Amino acid sequence: MPKNVLIVARHFVPYFPSYGGIVRAAKMAEFFYRAGMDVHILAAKGLPVDYFGFEDLLNKFTMHYVDDPMQLVVTAQWLRRDPIPVHRQLPRTWRMLTATKRRNDRYVPDPGILLVLRHYRKAAEIIRRFDIKNVVVTTPAHSSQIVGLLLKLRFRDGIHLVADFRDSWNTTGIFRKKAAWSRWINRQMEIAVLRHADVFSCVSAVVLAKINRDILDVSSKSIVVENGFDPALRSDEPSPANDRLHIGHFGSLTAYPDSYRKPDVLIDIFGNVAAKFRLVCYGPTNLDMRPGKKRGILDLRKTVEPRQAIRLMRKMDILLVYHSMIEGADEVVTGKFYEYVLAERPIFALGPKDFLAARLVREHSLGYTADLYDRCEVTEVLERIFGDWENGLLPTYSSRELHQFSRDHQFSKLIGALQ
Repeated sequence: MPKNVLIVARHFVPYFPSYGGIVRAAKMAEFFYRAGMDVHILAAKGLPVDYFGFEDLLNKFTMHYVDDPMQLVVTAQWLRRDPIPVHRQLPRTWRMLTATKRRNDRYVPDPGILLVLRHYRKAAEIIRRFDIKNVVVTTPAHSSQIVGLLLKLRFRDGIHLVADFRDSWNTTGIFRKKAAWSRWINRQMEIAVLRHADVFSCVSAVVLAKINRDILDVSSKSIVVENGFDPALRSDEPSPANDRLHIGHFGSLTAYPDSYRKPDVLIDIFGNVAAKFRLVCYGPTNLDMRPGKKRGILDLRKTVEPRQAIRLMRKMDILLVYHSMIEGADEVVTGKFYEYVLAERPIFALGPKDFLAARLVREHSLGYTADLYDRCEVTEVLERIFGDWENGLLPTYSSRELHQFSRDHQFSKLIGALQ
């Protein structure tokens, strides 16, 4: 049995605003701890945002935080604090580098590259001090994979490096660079990381197939570790008895130009059927809901901790998994999808035609799917959902029969790859 592990995850509680951005690392660490390993976590420190219910869990790990100007500014902006006092705390160089999001788009693979050496030095210190053998770098932010690469080049066979991709790097439009020069550098970085890692893990077979085909063949040292659900969060909340059909969306909705969950599309779709459906959205958003046009269509609510989220999911008639970016949709299945499965409510996968989450819904008979950009199909499916709800015919299933989606099952594959 492996004795210890260092998890390098740039984003971690309490210094990151998104539950989806930290849950894989947190649950991975918890699984390693329950397996009897000493777990160390290295992450970026900014302003505290949210623990997402993980306060007690942190006491089981040895936490190491790196003071990180980028994380400081990002968390300040998320908390809607005046960024000027925050910038004044930073040296002049950092004030310039963090001044605008537009400038950050120039950094390859992401702005975190500016802090790689700081994180690398801290990781090297932890490895020496605690005699760490296993290092797992889980990303995005993909710049953290460069930390793992530098560690492997320094310690060589002294560490066993696992490069874990929660999202793909160069095979999806979400993270691929636009300029030819930055695309080339980005690709070379990924090739170097994949070549030097002892083990590569990712969240779906689709991601792995793309990397093997387009970047570097790593089939001999790769494993697929899906995000999965946590059976301990299962809720006995009774099925809903709503007088109006409730569709729940759990996760972020942002109106940025490069967003992959654009709310304006949902507003357009559900604005025409607002009398029949109530769309309840839990999670972070940058939307200003004061304009009257949006009221009665999106019911926006704050992010809730995981156990409460499962209970609230159980109160919904339908759970919506939504993705609006066409490029790379064939590899997208959000972590929320697995929590929806645990909640055992019918799932409506709404996204581009080749949306991976939609394929899983069809394969396991979990609910409904529609091509987001085929308005006739979306309307037809919504009418079918409403009719099934009225007649008590919404599909049912048991998460206990889908054990392959549990986190324990998934992470057991990863622990078998450690030394």
